[in-house]
Amino acid sequence: MTRQPVNGITLHAAEYRQLVDQLPDLVLIVADRDLRIVLAGGQALERAGWRADELVGHRPRELIPTSLARTIEEQMAAALRGENTAISVLPGIRTDSVWEARFGPLRSQDGAVTGVIFLLRDVTAQHRLSVRAHDSEERFHSTVDALLDAFALLSAVRDDSGRIVDLRAEYLNPVGCAMFQRSLEEAVGQRLLDVLPSMLPLGTFAKLVGTIETGEPTEYQLPWFEEDVLAGAFEVRGAKLGDGIVVTFRDVTTRVKAEQRLRASEERYRVTLESAASGFANVGLDGRYLRVNRRFCEITGYSEEEMLARTYRDITHPDDMELHVAQAQRVLSGEIPWYSVEKRYIRKDGSVVWVGITVGALRDDRGRVYEYVDTITDITAQKHAQDEVARLNAELEDRVRQRTAELQAANRNLEAFTYTVSHDLRAPLTALSGFTEMLAEEYGDRLDRPGLDYIARIRAASARMDGLIADLLALSQASRAEIHTTPVDLSELARATIAGLRRRDPGRQVQASVEEGVQVLGDEQLLRTAMENLLGNAWKFTSKTAGAVIEFGTIPAGNAMVHCYVRDNGAGFDPSSVGKLFRPFSRLHPSEDFPGTGVGLASVQRIVERHHGRCWAEGRPGRGAVFHFTLPAESAGKR
Repeated sequence: MTRQPVNGITLHAAEYRQLVDQLPDLVLIVADRDLRIVLAGGQALERAGWRADELVGHRPRELIPTSLARTIEEQMAAALRGENTAISVLPGIRTDSVWEARFGPLRSQDGAVTGVIFLLRDVTAQHRLSVRAHDSEERFHSTVDALLDAFALLSAVRDDSGRIVDLRAEYLNPVGCAMFQRSLEEAVGQRLLDVLPSMLPLGTFAKLVGTIETGEPTEYQLPWFEEDVLAGAFEVRGAKLGDGIVVTFRDVTTRVKAEQRLRASEERYRVTLESAASGFANVGLDGRYLRVNRRFCEITGYSEEEMLARTYRDITHPDDMELHVAQAQRVLSGEIPWYSVEKRYIRKDGSVVWVGITVGALRDDRGRVYEYVDTITDITAQKHAQDEVARLNAELEDRVRQRTAELQAANRNLEAFTYTVSHDLRAPLTALSGFTEMLAEEYGDRLDRPGLDYIARIRAASARMDGLIADLLALSQASRAEIHTTPVDLSELARATIAGLRRRDPGRQVQASVEEGVQVLGDEQLLRTAMENLLGNAWKFTSKTAGAVIEFGTIPAGNAMVHCYVRDNGAGFDPSSVGKLFRPFSRLHPSEDFPGTGVGLASVQRIVERHHGRCWAEGRPGRGAVFHFTLPAESAGKR
């Protein structure tokens, strides 16, 4: 075999090249004198995109990018020092490939380092698989870490017999770490039953084991309780993966509690409906009954099953259908939120029952009606009572018309009586008074003292009789006169009345006060009569009082009525007799002390009552009296 010296290295060239060319890798021999390549070969040479003559005689740094040159030279320097080094990933220069590089010392027969053996192995396929695996792992972690559910990768823990006794955490995503309050480092390696021991008695652990052993996915709900009260719940899903299982835990506490509240609410609704005194029904848009309670069935006479097979049209009286449909359309269009009507149902036995029904609507999130809610009350008895009331009202109206006719006849008789009093009775009384006066004038000198006294008594009795007739006529006028309502200044009427009293009795010293601006609404003539009677009484009953005081004023009483009073410090009266004050011809004082007929206060009461007011009195013997009365305020007429 020919031996060739190559850059100070003696080789069996042909044999060595044949050996190098049989190797699957790319082999480069680098001499140590100037680090030039003296031999290039191997089956990978062509895959790297090179020919041997392109490599031999060149330094490696001349053939590779500057970014790699320094790294390659460092590795070769280490090889020259007798070290074996490697670069796991080295990109191809002329081809899209990846290489694993190994550097080792080339030794002579005496062991001295004479160069560098540079081996390049094509690992493109392995590298691509590794990259894909890494990408897949990244996608896996990115996906599970982005899940809103807790995600756990669990491996089976088996005993010596091969039976699964627990599950060990291999991975837990961030949601899972937060749910179980552990970091990933703390969670990995922990056993499931240490974290959730309740899974064992609940039988849920066995379901996960069953998935590993059979390969069948599992899904169930895992609740937990605190002091027998539901504290939370997981929705658990599991799928077999190798000798383990992939499990997702979804926190469904909010949903489970909402469902629990919904069930409780529906139960309350059901109990309320069944115990309600009124009928209730849910009605679909097609008019069919969807739910009815016991009371509604009692009202219609149908069973629940029979009602659910019917529509409201089937039981509504034909004469009431149009109104009901029209109102329901208004609710459907959103014009009104609900309506109430009275209508008739035709019961199962054919009888008619009156009901009061209120209809509301259930609407979805977009405001569209999807169901009606009816509240039904049996008002048959009420309707019968209304019919009876209507009958009684008709009878009452007939009686009122009859009594009105009788009252009108009585008024006509009273008018006739008044006419008789004012003419037929007064005429002879006037004659009697006149002849008595003539007798006194023409024959007075012939009569003795008793005779003249008799004449005086006749004349006084005639005067009293004339006054009584005048008071009767005034009382009749107060009761029957037509009222002409106008604004009236009561203060002015009071001042005029007191002025008239002073003119008729100039010797009296009376301190009188009148509140200014008392305005009322009423008949001026009748109110003048009332003021004359009240102030006249005050004037009369203070006639025996030194330092007499009469006062007219008001007390605040709201906007609708004016509370007036007339106060004096005269004779007063016994409070126990106050009920007789306004009774016609009733007197509380002897006529010798205070003359009068006892009709004036009765007239006052009639006048006030005809103005929709009221009157009352307060007093004590010797301490005066106060007469109160109310009249409409002038502002009431403006409203």
